[in-house]
Formats: sequence, structure tokens, C-alpha cells
Amino acid sequence: MNKKLFWWVYLILGFYLSTYLLKNLLLPFSVQILEDLEKSIISTNNGLLIIAAIKTIIYETLYDLPVFIFSYSFVYFYFRRTNLVPKFFYLLVITLCLYFITLNTYGSVFELITISLMLIGQIILIAIFHKNYDSFFSSLFVLIQLKLAFSCLLLAPWLNHYGVGYSDLVTNIKISASYLSRSSILNFISFAFFLPFTIGAVFFILLSILYTRRLESEKREKQKEKELLKMQMLAEEAQVWQELHFLIHDLKSPLMTTAGLNSLIELKVKDPQVKEYCQKIGDSVEAVNDMISEFLHNEKRKVINVGELINFVRANVIVKNANPQVSIKIPPNLPQININRIRMARALINVIENAIQAVSSESKPLIFIKINSDKDNKVFLTIIDNGSGISQVNLAKIWNVGFSTKDKSRGLGMSFVKKVIEDHGGLIKASSILGKGTVIQIVLPGVKAND
Repeated sequence: MNKKLFWWVYLILGFYLSTYLLKNLLLPFSVQILEDLEKSIISTNNGLLIIAAIKTIIYETLYDLPVFIFSYSFVYFYFRRTNLVPKFFYLLVITLCLYFITLNTYGSVFELITISLMLIGQIILIAIFHKNYDSFFSSLFVLIQLKLAFSCLLLAPWLNHYGVGYSDLVTNIKISASYLSRSSILNFISFAFFLPFTIGAVFFILLSILYTRRLESEKREKQKEKELLKMQMLAEEAQVWQELHFLIHDLKSPLMTTAGLNSLIELKVKDPQVKEYCQKIGDSVEAVNDMISEFLHNEKRKVINVGELINFVRANVIVKNANPQVSIKIPPNLPQININRIRMARALINVIENAIQAVSSESKPLIFIKINSDKDNKVFLTIIDNGSGISQVNLAKIWNVGFSTKDKSRGLGMSFVKKVIEDHGGLIKASSILGKGTVIQIVLPGVKAND
């Protein structure tokens, strides 16, 4: 169901149902109050008058309480992205509409002072809590306290001159108290209940504000810690890569020396077998030099077969970790890919190493690497494992720098993988079922035959 439709159904249907149920529950309750009043007059019993007064406070609180609960909660959530001033207007209109429906249902009278006080209370609560939706129930509790407090004022005879307390039930209470010369008791009861409820509401508001500020402060601190950790991770990663660049760059000098001496030996010797060895050494040095160039220059690309990339990855990962059963299927006629072989291989190695760790506790560990292409010349590499899986909460976080489900990990693996894939114009996505396994799919653009 649409959220907006839900809130309209909640307002209309929920309000009518609660009003109907309350009316049927409160009708016998009002009869009991009238019986207590009759007995108090006959026996001149002050205790029965006090009991009837307390019951009347409860009755006056409950009979129109749905008006304020439903109007407040509707505006609180339905107009959550609306500015404060329009919220106040909607609150006023909805509350008055529901209030007049309630008056018509009960046949009661319009209490201008109490409805005005409740509207002011609602507006104050909306103004205080409109940005913090975790405090809804706290603010609702305060609203009920305010309703109790303002219902107490209805019983005070000294407020008669201000048009307060003219419903049938309240009028009967006041007439009975006047007949028994106990109007002072009603004034005392009214004030004795009004004061603690009002103070309690104000105190609870202050506590809620302090608690909310504390939560917001903790959230800000946690966010700062996350950002600081992320910056530290990025700084460490940058430092590591810089050191690797310097180290690998320094390897070029001895490689050039090796290549030069190897060429000199090849020219000097006449033994065919030694010449063949020199040729192999030269090819190896050239291959290592190409690898160093690819590592030092991220933008450097080379068109290679997918099988060549997979064989390079397999030589560096699967041979070292032969425990899981790894199945690789490389179909023929795959498009070639234009990649930085070293970085792409490192990315795939990270993914496969994660899969190996995930299946390490399985009785029959299995990793399946599936490769295919489509008519748009895209290459799909899918790594499937039957490991422990990843929860849906963590699945969305695996690409974040600093996030890891492993205690000793620095949390750079999958963020690095995603960056490498996207730098090559590709796409990576993950799906997982906790306890059943994980699927990582990588999509890379292939090189067309005429490119």
C-alpha cells in the first residue's frame, strides 16, 4: 500500500473506529458517574463526590483524546518534509475537523479554552520534535499528559466565568458540589491534578530534548570517527601505493642492466643452447618490464584474451590455495578486453581470495567461476561460492572504504575492486544469501574485431 494512502486510511478509518469504540465504552462509565453523584447528594458523602470528579477527569480526557492523537500523528508523519508554518496550519484544520465530528458524535459542547490549549500544546510539540522522528512516542506521551492536565481545569468552578467546563457531565458535577457546598473541593482537585500533570509534561519535554541532543551528539561523533577512519585508510593506501611505486620503479634499473648484459652475452657466445637461454631471459625481462609499466601507469591498457587474464590470476591464487574445489569455464570465441592486466588481475584475486575465505569452514567448499559474453560484446565474469554469505545489511557496505567483515582486514579490498572495474568502464554487483553463499558479477566492455 502507498504510504500516503496508508496515512489517510489511518486517519479516517482509525479515527472513526476508535471514536465508535470509545463511545460504547464511555457510555456506561458516564452512567456510573451520574450514579455516584446521586449517591453523594443523597448521603452528602464527599468521598463519592471526589470519586465522581476523578472519573469525570478520566472521561473528559478519553472522549476526545483520539482527536488529538490522530491529528498529531497524521501531521507528524504525513507532512514530515513540510515546513513548520504549513504544518501548524494543517494541524489546526485537521484537529478542528475531527473535534467537531467528535462533538457531533457525543452531543457535547464546544470548549474553546481547552481546545485552544491543546492546539498550543500540539504546536509546541511539533516545533520541538519535528526533526527527530525517533521521539514520536515520547511526544505522544506528553500530549496525553497535557490532555489530562487540561481536562482537570474543566472541573474548576472558579473558571466558570471564562467559559470553561460546560459539558453535561461536568455541569452536573459542579451543580452537585455547589448543592453540597463543596465547590472548594472541586477547585482543589482540579488544581491538585492539573499541576503535577503539567509539571510532568514540561519535565518530560526537557528530558526528551536533552536525550535527543545527546543522541545527535553521539551520531555526530560516530560520523566524525567514520570519516576520520576513512581518511586514515585512504592516507595509508596512498602511502602504500606511493612506496610500491618507488620500489617497483627502482627495479627498472637492475632490469635494464640485466637486459643489457644478457644481450651482450647473446652476441658474444656462439653456443645455440646458450643463445636460446639468453633469448628466454630476454623475453622474461621484457615481460617483467611490461608488468612494471602497467603497475606504474594505471591508464596503460593492453588488449588481451580473457583466458590469458584468468590463467595469470589462477597462477597467483588458485595454485596457492588448492583446498576449495574451483571450477572455471572459459568458452571459446570470447571478445578480447582492453585492460591494465596487473590492476585487473589484482582486483580478481581480491574477489577470489574473499570467496576462498568464505568457503574455508564448509565441508564441501566450492568456487565456480563462470565467463560468458553477450551480443553487445560485453564480457561477464561471475564468481560464485557456497560459503557463509553476507547479510543484507553488510551487503550494501562492502564497497565502502574501511568496511570489512574480517577483524584483521583493513577494509580496502572490495572498494579497490570496484574502483578498478569502474576505471575500466565496467560494472560490478554482488548478491548473497546468508548461510548459502555469495555471487559477484563483473561486467567488462569487450573489444570489437574492427577496433
